[in-house]
Amino acid sequence: MAEIFEHLERALKEYSSGDFYPMVLEAKKEYTILTGQINDDDDDYENRVNAFNDWYVMQYIIPEFNSSVIEEYSRKHALSEELVQTFTHLNHSLFQYGGENFKKVKVIKDLLHHGHKLTLSNDNPTPGLLKGDLFTGRLLEYKGERFLLSGLCILPKEMVNRLVSEARKVHKTGSREFETNFLMKLEYFKTKWTRYSHLPPERVFQFME
Repeated sequence: MAEIFEHLERALKEYSSGDFYPMVLEAKKEYTILTGQINDDDDDYENRVNAFNDWYVMQYIIPEFNSSVIEEYSRKHALSEELVQTFTHLNHSLFQYGGENFKKVKVIKDLLHHGHKLTLSNDNPTPGLLKGDLFTGRLLEYKGERFLLSGLCILPKEMVNRLVSEARKVHKTGSREFETNFLMKLEYFKTKWTRYSHLPPERVFQFME
């Protein structure tokens, strides 16, 4: 797992400095449009910064190359095919944390993809997650082990039925683009709800019929 995170950190550093600094600024503008403004006094500021970093490295498309940051990094540094497969098979989804099973292994449920239960590596920290928590996140698999990236967007638990219903509609389209748009919209709703916390979440998490 350490090898994966080292490459992600190197890719972020390499593609957000020097000649790439203007690009990361443009990416931040795009991310803000998609998910709402990031304020450094927000309670979830660290999570939101981590979520941006994950999105930027894994999913932001570099206009010049029409490929993601991690794809360009992988090509430039001639990473192994196993690593390339790990990075290009990102599972960005709506999850629910199930806590630890009887074997003391952490379990999450993939609510966007058929409700499959997935186990996490014992080395994968899940700070702040409690059993039953609903969240969007990005999952990678390497050498038979799965682990979440750190940028999680925690969602109100009381919205689980509505979000699962909407997730099923999106998944039925078979479109990866629709799935990503849906997940980024959930981040936007969460940001909006944070700003208007006096409102019940069902007033904020509104989907077009």
